[in-house]
Amino acid sequence: MEEVGGKAAYYFDKNDTADLANAITKVMNSEALQNDLMKKGFKQAEKFSWQKTAEQTIAVYKKVLENK
Repeated sequence: MEEVGGKAAYYFDKNDTADLANAITKVMNSEALQNDLMKKGFKQAEKFSWQKTAEQTIAVYKKVLENK
């Protein structure tokens, strides 16, 4: 899910087991790639919070109630 992982994830074709195996092997064998993904992962995680989720959920509920 690119909208969640952004640039902090290593993507592969979910329908291709060989591609999955290659992705796992590449990440496991590259300390530089691991460090890069971790750095990007912490930055990506900053975009999400329980507070923001709650606020967006409440906004949706209010919109639905307004349209009743």
